[in-house]
Amino acid sequence: MKTLKTQSEITSSWGGNYDEPVVSICCITYNHEAYIEETLEGFLIQETDFPFEILIHDDASTDGTADIIRKYEAKYPTLIKPIYQVENQYSKGRKINPEFNFPRAKGKYIALCEGDDFWTDHKKLQIQKDFLDSHPEYVICYTDALAFNSKGLIDKNYAGARRDLPATGLQQASSVSTLTAFFRNVLTENQNPAEFCNVRYGDLTLWSRLGDYGKGKYLPSVKPSMYRVHTGGIHSMQTRKKQLQMRLETMMGLYSYRLKRSENDLADFFLEEIVVQALKLQKFKLIKNLLQRAFNALCRKASSLLSKR
Repeated sequence: MKTLKTQSEITSSWGGNYDEPVVSICCITYNHEAYIEETLEGFLIQETDFPFEILIHDDASTDGTADIIRKYEAKYPTLIKPIYQVENQYSKGRKINPEFNFPRAKGKYIALCEGDDFWTDHKKLQIQKDFLDSHPEYVICYTDALAFNSKGLIDKNYAGARRDLPATGLQQASSVSTLTAFFRNVLTENQNPAEFCNVRYGDLTLWSRLGDYGKGKYLPSVKPSMYRVHTGGIHSMQTRKKQLQMRLETMMGLYSYRLKRSENDLADFFLEEIVVQALKLQKFKLIKNLLQRAFNALCRKASSLLSKR
């Protein structure tokens, strides 16, 4: 555990009204007992000249996650504002950030980080806030992220853009490292459109909608955040087939959303993506079937050879 500043030490550099935070940090947790302290400490090391709030949603964890959050809440009551669910909402098809965190976010800006990832840069929020303050043409900024597991760093990019994105790039659901995202709190109405009810990659729908308001900026000057790969990860530990299915569902939701809004060029783009994902799934099935047939043939041949001995 890091040696952390007290609440009064953190807030001593803040300007403005504590009840009017400039940034709302939105964090989702579920059975993150082994990780949540690192996440919270990544929030509490932030050095800013503005107020921020930490909105945590614990989705009825069955381990000690909620108890750890309560311990930190007691020490930082001005900063940490949790929701402790008694029934798991994700399993009921609820979209946690759009339905529970975003509607209560008071900040002009929102920063995201889930309860198994963490930030390393003390100045992350300050750098990102200063950038968006001085660049109104941008709606979101993001940074690098490093993937790691219990054995150390992983040489793999988990779909996070390391470049600037035009508004159309965001609208087309280009991937951004969620744990580094910092964006304007502009989606204040209809946080959870009906077209997205079956979508599994809610971050892609979020980037697409934000693209209606501006461009995306990659900020390499911020130290990389840490993306944890573990067996409880919603995306990283899914099979390739499941990931393809999840992306297909997401593209279908985005197609329906843009079509309803008569944004035909974007709708056509997502329709093409649907076809691509469907073909990938079909190819996956064909390859799987061919491998299974080859394996069965080898087994039969081996059995035949053994029977002749």
